[in-house]
Amino acid sequence: MENYFYERLDDLFDRREICTGRRLKRFLQRQNFSVNGKRVYTRGERIAVYHDQLTLDGEPFCLPPDLNLVMNKVKGCLCTTKAGEYKTVYDYIPQEYFRKIMLNKLPTLHTVGRLDGDTEGLLILTTNGDLSHNLAVPENEVSKKYFVQLRDCVDDKMKSIYIEKCSQGIELPPLWNSQGFKTSPSTLLFINDNQCELTVTEGKYHEVKRIFAALDNQVIYLKRIEMGNFCLPPDLSPGMCREMTEKEILLLLKKN
Repeated sequence: MENYFYERLDDLFDRREICTGRRLKRFLQRQNFSVNGKRVYTRGERIAVYHDQLTLDGEPFCLPPDLNLVMNKVKGCLCTTKAGEYKTVYDYIPQEYFRKIMLNKLPTLHTVGRLDGDTEGLLILTTNGDLSHNLAVPENEVSKKYFVQLRDCVDDKMKSIYIEKCSQGIELPPLWNSQGFKTSPSTLLFINDNQCELTVTEGKYHEVKRIFAALDNQVIYLKRIEMGNFCLPPDLSPGMCREMTEKEILLLLKKN
């Protein structure tokens, strides 16, 4: 994942709908396509549009980087593109970003995973499918930290039980169309008797709420505050979003 900024040329051209992998080979044979002054002949060449200088027949070849946004999601909006009686997270995104996507012919902007309608906090949106895949698949074990407020206060003895059960993984029963499963080990830190921080590496359907329901408690407030090593920016007001820096993207992908 550390090589996120580097992408195979055929994958990049196909994703940006410049040409297919089959046509790319012919394109490279006929055109002088160079990366940092060196002509490229193979479609498997790995390039980083963030850093590399691209030219076509000696002229600069503009290939804008993907758009990556960080949002401080508010309660009551949904991570969906379908309009309805509720607002979606896309209603909070300034139009300038959609114009940038159209102008640069970038892929569709989408959320990295989802937050429930009543969950607040850190949400990543991107036009890069590889980034969202790397962050979302459980196998990559990208941590997600949540601030949790519980319905019931927990005494010191029960805190220890909660912490131990989370560290061992908890059997969760099926919910709606989601199958039951045993969670991967998670880290629980209590702030006081009914507030805590839970760090999971899976982020499955309603996982945090289901964990505390299995512990005979209920989540009454939930906010995601961290992914990987990237924390929700303290100066990002609820409902606001902005572009991410390269350093911030790498923090997302970095494991503890």
